[in-house]
Amino acid sequence: MEGPGMSLFQGAASIHINNSAQDRLEEQEELEDQKRRNEEIEEHKGIEMQLNSKLAVLQNKLELLGNSCNDELLDNYKQHNEQLKNELDEVRAELKSLDLKYTELEMDYEKLKTEKGSRASIVQEANADLLRELERCSGQLKDTLKENGELKNLYLQIEEHKGIEMQLNSKLAVLQNKLELLGNSCNDELLDNYKQHNEQLKNELDEVRAELKSVCSARDAVSRELKDNQMKIQKEREMYKTQEREYIERIERQKQELVKAANDLTNAREELDRANKRISELQKDFTDKQKEFTEKLNKYLEDEKTAMRKEIPCLQCEKLLKQIKYLEEQLNKCTLKLSTQESSETLMKELKGKAEFFQQYIVERYKRLVDQRCVATNTDSTMTPASPGTLQQKQDSDDDMAVKTSVMMREKAIREQLAEKFTLEMKTMEMNCTRRIQELEAEQTTTLNKLKEMLERKAHEVETLKEFILSERAKVTEILEAKEKEISVLIKEHNELINECQKAKDSCIEWRLKAERYKDRLTKFGSLEDMLKKEREDWKKKTNVCASEWQALKVKVTELQEQLAQQEQSYTKLQTEYQNMQDKYKNAKKTVYTYKEYMAKKDTHINSEINRIQDEYRKIFVKLQNQINYQINCRVQEDRNRGKRTQTNQYPEYDCTEMINKLNEDFSRLAQDNFKDGQSK
Repeated sequence: MEGPGMSLFQGAASIHINNSAQDRLEEQEELEDQKRRNEEIEEHKGIEMQLNSKLAVLQNKLELLGNSCNDELLDNYKQHNEQLKNELDEVRAELKSLDLKYTELEMDYEKLKTEKGSRASIVQEANADLLRELERCSGQLKDTLKENGELKNLYLQIEEHKGIEMQLNSKLAVLQNKLELLGNSCNDELLDNYKQHNEQLKNELDEVRAELKSVCSARDAVSRELKDNQMKIQKEREMYKTQEREYIERIERQKQELVKAANDLTNAREELDRANKRISELQKDFTDKQKEFTEKLNKYLEDEKTAMRKEIPCLQCEKLLKQIKYLEEQLNKCTLKLSTQESSETLMKELKGKAEFFQQYIVERYKRLVDQRCVATNTDSTMTPASPGTLQQKQDSDDDMAVKTSVMMREKAIREQLAEKFTLEMKTMEMNCTRRIQELEAEQTTTLNKLKEMLERKAHEVETLKEFILSERAKVTEILEAKEKEISVLIKEHNELINECQKAKDSCIEWRLKAERYKDRLTKFGSLEDMLKKEREDWKKKTNVCASEWQALKVKVTELQEQLAQQEQSYTKLQTEYQNMQDKYKNAKKTVYTYKEYMAKKDTHINSEINRIQDEYRKIFVKLQNQINYQINCRVQEDRNRGKRTQTNQYPEYDCTEMINKLNEDFSRLAQDNFKDGQSK
């Protein structure tokens, strides 16, 4: 009966060990998360270095653009600017999608937290109930052990009674033989009295035998019932153990789900940080390029003003108007692209600023043209009196004024068209914004309804779980109450058996007194008494030997149980250490593979960047060579037109092959150094 109790306490100890192992696993997972974060920070640093290299390349290109303001380079710059804007739009769209994912993950994480708290409370209550039931079962086991000890004592007493009966029967047989021998020499009256007394003794012995039989039958019934109870208790223990295992598995699954959700949240946050950094960098690039573009526009406008002062023909004015229209169309396209992804207020502010800028630009240009006309009229008034040449000049100036007035009318018409386009675009923007706001409100309502439905479902599931747990508790309490009732009935029966045994003891005491009386009468038969004494001493020695052997066996059993418990503890420790070593090996494997992949990606990226930079530098040197040769040819032609005799060796053609070869050698050296560094790492 000691084995089940020990198994129950061992089960409780195994639960405690599992909890400690789970805490260790959580600490290991936290350390792995920190390692992953450090690796991601290193990746971010590599990406920053790449972006810095790209910015350096762009700055070099801008310097080259500042030296050579050709139309082709401006077109390339505009195309590159449009590509950056498109990338900005894509990144903003990705940011919005990531924001939505992040909010969804946060909601899921909060739900899992609430579910974990509720489930943890339920599991704690279930564990507390199980511990209470274990305590009750241990108390019941102690009571049953006490009852078993008492029953063993009763069995020993019954065996002693049986031995006494055997001794009495032997004595009666001896007495009958003696009486038969004495019958020839004694009187008839004494024989009759002795026979009557002997018959009474036989009747009493028969009654004692019947009582012993009833006690033995009751003993067998009690032993059967005890065996049945033991079987039931073992089955219930197995059921409780299976329930504990299921609860532990559920808790582990929930912990794994929480770890996954936490990893998803960390990944989403890191992606958001990356996207924000990328957006900030793109915004900086965009602002820098806008500033450069405005500076170049101002320079270009100043050049145009100087050209107007030098009386550039009307064809150049038309070209400038076409360029202005082209720039306005590009600005309108950019504003439309930005309006689809940014909020309505920011777009309105930007559009108003741009409109004010263009209005000021047009007004300033108009004022400057008016000022130029006033200056032209003032200079004409200070001239000498009229002459035929002066009259022709006046007519030419009138023609110029007419042309300028036509240009002014065209500018007014362009302004009106711009104002109409601006109003239409503002209306379309307002309509699109209202539609977008309505769609977002509808999406929010749908998401809220879905979340409410999910919360209602979870609440319903929690209520069903509570009802199921309460019903199981009620069933367990009913089973325990029924068992307590059965045990109380068994105790009552046991008490009745004890009372009956006490009665049998009393009757045995009476028989002993009667036997002592017979012994006093039969003092003549000393040899028989000596034999009985010897037999008793032999029985006592045998009983002492059996008791010592039983105690030795008991000590050995306890020692074996302690050794078994120690072996089980050592086995559990070895299992936990083996699992920890496996987890460490897996984590090390993962880190090695990730590091290999990272180094391979890094090498490929560096090689691609080196090749790209090499190609760009080649293109730049080829362009420079072409531009220098072009300028040399232009100067030669100018000198020829002026009539100077230029020598062929005076303006030699410029070759950039040596510079290109040097750059190729430098890039090959860098690639070899990077390859050697990667191998050394």
